[in-house]
Amino acid sequence: MRAEASAAGSPSQPATASLLGVEVLPSELARADGARRLCLCTAIALAAWAPSIALAGLAQDDLELIGKNPLVNGGAGIGQAFARDFWHHVADSGLYRPLVSLSLRLDHILFSSSTAGFHVSNVLLHAASVAMAGLVLLFLGPHSKTRCLPWLGLAVFAAHPALADSVAWIAGRSSSLSALLALCAMASVLVTFVPWRPAHGARLCLALAGVFVGCLGSLCSKEDGLVLLPAVVLIAARHSRRLFLLTTASAGLALACWIGLRMSVFGSIWPNPVGAPLAPHALAERLAVGGRSMLEGLRLVAWPAGYPPAYDRAPFLSVAQAAHTSSGVVLASLGFALWSTWWLASLALVFKRPRSVLGWSSCLSATSCIAYQQWLALGAVFAPRFLYLPLLLGVPLLSRALESVWDRFPAWPRTRSALGGLCLAGLLVACWQRSTVYADRASYARAILRQEPRDYVAWNNWGVFQWEQGEHSSAESAFRQAVAFEPAYSKPYTNLGGLAFQAGELASAQAHFERAAQLEPDNAVAWCNLGRTLLELEQLVASRMAYERATASSPGLVAAWRGLARAAQAQGDLEAAHTAFERALELDPSDALARKALGRD
Repeated sequence: MRAEASAAGSPSQPATASLLGVEVLPSELARADGARRLCLCTAIALAAWAPSIALAGLAQDDLELIGKNPLVNGGAGIGQAFARDFWHHVADSGLYRPLVSLSLRLDHILFSSSTAGFHVSNVLLHAASVAMAGLVLLFLGPHSKTRCLPWLGLAVFAAHPALADSVAWIAGRSSSLSALLALCAMASVLVTFVPWRPAHGARLCLALAGVFVGCLGSLCSKEDGLVLLPAVVLIAARHSRRLFLLTTASAGLALACWIGLRMSVFGSIWPNPVGAPLAPHALAERLAVGGRSMLEGLRLVAWPAGYPPAYDRAPFLSVAQAAHTSSGVVLASLGFALWSTWWLASLALVFKRPRSVLGWSSCLSATSCIAYQQWLALGAVFAPRFLYLPLLLGVPLLSRALESVWDRFPAWPRTRSALGGLCLAGLLVACWQRSTVYADRASYARAILRQEPRDYVAWNNWGVFQWEQGEHSSAESAFRQAVAFEPAYSKPYTNLGGLAFQAGELASAQAHFERAAQLEPDNAVAWCNLGRTLLELEQLVASRMAYERATASSPGLVAAWRGLARAAQAQGDLEAAHTAFERALELDPSDALARKALGRD
């Protein structure tokens, strides 16, 4: 009896359980349960977004990104992806995302012009991010007294409808690709935790190489990598000081390489999207918009309903203009108060428990929200795709919040299961419905106009869709509606000029293009089309000057270089024409018109 009692109660002999006739430790059972739940979350991600393969098509700027991009269709060399702006073929945007361009090029090779193939890649990237995040969290566990994996939060991240921007929209894949590569870097660090062959030294070298490649790849996919890199380093800190220092050096080298690449293209470290709507506004006004963005972001996480794929600028800018009024101050203060409470509570938890996964993930999730607080004017005022990184980093926090509700029904397992199944079904249906928004440009524009009928950008995009369908009168009406709501918006004038040019009304086309160029001097498409119109009117000097303005504003616009060559040729300046054709062919070696002009067919 004494021996049995001693064996049962000995601290050196932990209790075991039987799994398929094999004695295993409770921690191993927990990991096995976590692995099953990880597979479930990955399956939920696939079930939530697989319908987008059939329901979604080319929305917003997908056509320009894929069909007219020499980096995607194979016209330009692979190395050019690292040497130019993401939108260089249309107009520079200040974004550096070479790996996104190369991933689209791979899709084009595999699927040609099939849009379904591009959506397959998007779905698989997101599902892989869910699986890799779960794997990292599983090895970092436990995350509570009873669970080794924060699977409830991971399941919500897998099927949150607000993530449609990053999954159902082809151009939005930068978020999931950046996250996946950073998660791979984290998994590389975890390789050193596991005792498997090869020897420790070889595993360490392999891990550091994985950290470098993953971190650099994440940064070259989206600027989200700047927030994800600290997470990689923090994981290493849980192991040992030596691994922390080596991982920091490897991640730092990746960051230095990214800075060097970016400097070689832009001459600047920080992202500086061209045409950011809040760029002319003072800091106080931008922060007023940031406070409202925080409120809307928190609302979308809790209740993802009743929101457009892109938010109209007018309500946000009205808040900016009212930054010094009581309403503007209240909105901004409330948003920042909620965020500050979240961030400070996370810091307190980190100081209390420095190795807490919950504390660090909550802190990093809160930190990632700074990107849309408008301390710097970084493009769109707010978009649902901004939530991808906060939701990913906040999986443990979200899971803990849901567990507190889930665990209120321990005595009613059927009720708990029914409630969980109902919530999951609701998320899946919401994701399927959300995927239809990205069916085409028309669906995308309609989704915005349902929320804000005065959105002039959406009216312009609706007009572009009507034009593509051959409905010229409807297109003209939409463009004029956009102008009516925002007379200073140049793109509708560019498109009205294009309609007039097609109809042979060259004088009207010239007037529209000149108006667009006057409103936005860097509107390269307007200058290019103006040059074409003036060439038709045989105003050769003015035409050449317009084309020169277009190439100066957008050096990657192939049509502008071709037009400049034609204008120079018409003036008898054959040397300048040859140089311009050469430049067009350099940008897109597959350009048929330039090849023919240079006699290289």
